[in-house]
Amino acid sequence: MARVLAYSRSTRDDPPEKGEIETLNYGYPIKPLNPARNNIVMNISLGQEQQEFIQTQVQAGVYNNPDDLINEAITLLAEKHRKLSELKQMIAIGTEQIQRGEVTDGEVVFDQLQAKYGFAPEPTS
Repeated sequence: MARVLAYSRSTRDDPPEKGEIETLNYGYPIKPLNPARNNIVMNISLGQEQQEFIQTQVQAGVYNNPDDLINEAITLLAEKHRKLSELKQMIAIGTEQIQRGEVTDGEVVFDQLQAKYGFAPEPTS
C-alpha cells in the first residue's frame, strides 16, 4: 500500500529550493499545505486498486491531479451522508405520523395520482 499525504500541488514554474517539494508515486510535484490556512495533513493508505484507479483517471485527463480526484470523492461522500441523514429523518417523521394514525390508504393515493396525471392503471391479469 502507498502512503499518500494531503498536499497542494505546486504551481510555480521556477525550480524549487532543496527539500521544498516532494512527489507522490504519480510524479506530480507537490509542496506541503500552508499551515497558516488551517489545512490538515493526513496520511492515507491506499490499496493497489485505488492507486491504479487514481492514476488511470489522472492519465486520462479526467482529473488534473490526485488531489482533485480525492477532493471530489470526499465531496460526493459528504453529500451521500447528508442525503442519507435527511432520508432517515423523513422516515422517523413518517413513522411518528403512522403511530399517530395520520395515514392515507395507498389505494386512495394511487387514485389521486392517476387522476392528477391522467394515466390509467395497468390491467391486472
